[in-house]
Amino acid sequence: MPHEAFISIPGTGVRSLMVRVKSCNPLFSLPGDLVIAQSPRCNGYNLQAANGYPSKLPFATWQQWGVTWITQSCLFMEASCNGQKLCVKMAINLEKEPFYDDPDACRKPMNRFAFKALKKESTFYDEHLRSLQGTLVPKHYGLWVCRSSWGGAVMLSVFEWAGMPAYLLMKQPRMDTVEERLSCLRALSDLHNHHIQHDQLIADYDLRHILWDAETKSARLIDFFCASADHNCERSFPPPYATRGRLCCCEEVGYAADSLDLFVILNAQLDQGDAKPGVSCNGQDTTASLGETAPNRYLLASG
Repeated sequence: MPHEAFISIPGTGVRSLMVRVKSCNPLFSLPGDLVIAQSPRCNGYNLQAANGYPSKLPFATWQQWGVTWITQSCLFMEASCNGQKLCVKMAINLEKEPFYDDPDACRKPMNRFAFKALKKESTFYDEHLRSLQGTLVPKHYGLWVCRSSWGGAVMLSVFEWAGMPAYLLMKQPRMDTVEERLSCLRALSDLHNHHIQHDQLIADYDLRHILWDAETKSARLIDFFCASADHNCERSFPPPYATRGRLCCCEEVGYAADSLDLFVILNAQLDQGDAKPGVSCNGQDTTASLGETAPNRYLLASG
């Protein structure tokens, strides 16, 4: 498996050498030795397109990430390598700086957070997501470091491209269907089948970190630095349908269904008699009496 590759980013004027982190043991190799990236974007920065997707940042702006401005999210870039479409997450300006008033502060706090988040997510991919890559989660091509003239010490995590944020589809009626929303929920339920809980799906009342690929018609989940691998989902939302009076007691799947407006949709189908039974994450029947303890918001239908 190659340990070195080059990356080209608009505005830098160079092809920078990246070296794969030895402790990272990706299942997949980069399809080539040159990653050609588009200009970086950043969630949380106040430059967004009309549809809510982060706009490409000018070189003079993104180069100052971690210096004059910072976000909890890393920079990310659409990219390609030997014809394979990729997504590259990047944290820059990670080198130690001389804080004369506080010599122990070797990195700015958010820089350190991004650095640790990329490492933690890479480890989680290696240890818990190997069998799910390419299906429920994107393929991971490893964690890389780079000493650059444009961003100092840089860390990059390279993934297979997996589509656009699913929550954006909900803002584009011509692209949004019930089946696509159900596919997103099924992907999360399948993740729970493997005892993985994401723990970072809801932000600002939107569903985050679920992507929809319009070409492959598939949903995949991303960003696992907060995830856990010991989730015992006793009962979950039964995709694709549920019968009247059945409960959804898995908090994460319940919130996701609520954010996708699937409770409203399914209640309408229940009223029309079109609903079908389902099973829970652990394969058990989801039948439950309304008297069982569960948050009211997870009732698929009343009475």
